[in-house]
Amino acid sequence: GIAFRVAEKNRAEVVAYLRAREQVTSVYREVMRSVWLENDARQRVSALAYVVDRGHVQYAGRLSLTEQHRHVIQGHGQSGANRDYVTATVKAIEAEGFRDTQLHQLALMLHGDAHSLHAPAPAEDRENR
Repeated sequence: GIAFRVAEKNRAEVVAYLRAREQVTSVYREVMRSVWLENDARQRVSALAYVVDRGHVQYAGRLSLTEQHRHVIQGHGQSGANRDYVTATVKAIEAEGFRDTQLHQLALMLHGDAHSLHAPAPAEDRENR
């Protein structure tokens, strides 16, 4: 994951923003967790995080890829289509050098494409664009 340092003077505003974004249905619990920064000192710091409440009515548990796909294609939240959220998440984590195999597979299913999201199109496809 990514840890963001927030200046003390901005803390209240940032926490209020995160609560408004992450606590809409209270499916996430706000917690403090220890994280290790990937700096020279491998520094351990305390960070605010939002983790799912497995007892919440909206917690889906472990779903098969087929079930995830079914939920995502019909889902639309206040921030847009779930399909777009999955795609943006895959691109964001890949940009940071990470890969979540199951999430990537879900994104491919959503796009009906057996190729990588970032692979160039075959030459004949590029020529027809």
